Amino acid sequence: MKFYFAYGSNLWRNQMKDRCPDHRVIGNGVLKGYRWIISTQGYANIVKSKRDEVHGVIYEISESDERSLDRFEGVHSGSYRKEMMMVEVDGQS
Repeated sequence: MKFYFAYGSNLWRNQMKDRCPDHRVIGNGVLKGYRWIISTQGYANIVKSKRDEVHGVIYEISESDERSLDRFEGVHSGSYRKEMMMVEVDGQS
């Protein structure tokens, strides 16, 4: 199992149920030093911004959930890039 920080449309619980049936909600997450934007392609994204933070939800997901997310999010086509980042969970670093 892995942790996944969701922002944008993946905050919608029904969508996550469809895309990631094995997921489990861990808590609320905050990614400091980034800002939430809508890209020129019309998708939610985040960019570095020292004074900002992005709020989202932390999910625990299975390997099959991760493959499903990669497919829906367009990881292999370059629409999104996966990164390991430090996220505060329920107020804990």
